[in-house]
Amino acid sequence: MKLNQKSFIPIILFIFLNSITNALAQVEKFDDPLLDNLSGNWNMNGVVREDSVEYKTEGKWTLNHQFFILHMRDINNPPGYEAMVYIGFNNDKKNYVVHWLDQFGGSYSETLGHGNSKGDSIKILFNYPDGDFKDSFTYSATKNQWHFLLEDKNENGEWQKFAEYILKKEK
Repeated sequence: MKLNQKSFIPIILFIFLNSITNALAQVEKFDDPLLDNLSGNWNMNGVVREDSVEYKTEGKWTLNHQFFILHMRDINNPPGYEAMVYIGFNNDKKNYVVHWLDQFGGSYSETLGHGNSKGDSIKILFNYPDGDFKDSFTYSATKNQWHFLLEDKNENGEWQKFAEYILKKEK
């Protein structure tokens, strides 16, 4: 039996696809009961600096259950602010990795956030070139709502409130 170059293409393709399937099967599913509480549709009301804001927010698992995505969009049409926040977990370092993508573009989305959870709270730190930024997401099981506090450092290096939100589940 003589094999030509065309005979090897299906074999190589089979080996390649089989190795990808095996690699995907070995990736641990990112299970996080705290983030599970953020699944669904939410009304998100709060203050950014001095301005009152209202968002519609959806939380769900994506990308083979490797990331939890939080899609925030203010209620104006067109929205004045929209963000997609991807929350993943680094199994080697045992910490969260957060990609905050919004309409302000790539330069602001370049910095990854890193953090941990304790009890019903997740704290994430972003080390932006122009200063540190901290997100604290806290869940209240009794109220079935979330409290988000976003802080940045002022010129004296002290943490100050940048934004604060309450998320209540849509009915």
